[in-house]
Amino acid sequence: MAAIARQFPDHPRTLPLLHNAAHDDDGYVRATAIRALAQSFPADPHTLPTLHRATGDGDDGVAGTAVRAIAWRFPDHVDTMGMLHDRARNAPAHRYVRHEAQDLITNLENGRTPGPPTDADLDMYWDDRTRAEDDMPLYGWVPRRIRRVWQLAFAVLLDAGATDPDPSVRAAAVERTAAGWPDHPDTLPLLRRAAQDPDEQVRQAAVAWLSHLMRDKPSGQPHESGQAWHRPPSWTRY
Repeated sequence: MAAIARQFPDHPRTLPLLHNAAHDDDGYVRATAIRALAQSFPADPHTLPTLHRATGDGDDGVAGTAVRAIAWRFPDHVDTMGMLHDRARNAPAHRYVRHEAQDLITNLENGRTPGPPTDADLDMYWDDRTRAEDDMPLYGWVPRRIRRVWQLAFAVLLDAGATDPDPSVRAAAVERTAAGWPDHPDTLPLLRRAAQDPDEQVRQAAVAWLSHLMRDKPSGQPHESGQAWHRPPSWTRY
């Protein structure tokens, strides 16, 4: 579908295909259709209404893609800021689309036009049933490719934080280790090593948690639900 939109935008069947896909049962397909409509058919009179409907989609990847697509393609439209303020206020708490709308409002109010939706938007979702192994609910959005990290045992997390080839997984492992085991004697050494990681997002996660653990005395127990989880760490945005 994405290839057809890129290669055959003028074909008479392309636009109907995208509009049908915007109602597909699969959220990834819907989000891809939304992005393709914004990229290839911003002037079509049905595109903007379709994007606005998608901002309320139950899949966070779809809703996040839609709000960014509108802010990118229609930054000066009379309804854009109203939609963003509505999503920033009224989207469920801890949803990716809520924080995305807040960021877009800041950009537009400061004269910065947002860029187009990316693959990262399609890879995000919020699932309030997802819980870590110590039964701590995950407050924030979690990339599908690293969801498995939150189910790993401590020893595996230590190894993943130091050696996994995917920097998003390394950052996730560092974050999970520091949040769940702040008092463990291996946690600070992992954070110090990660602070020298070649990848920026891993270094950011490590430095943020080093600062947190040095500033606040750890309690000796994993964080209680809701503490330090009101906003996802920076690595989840990549």
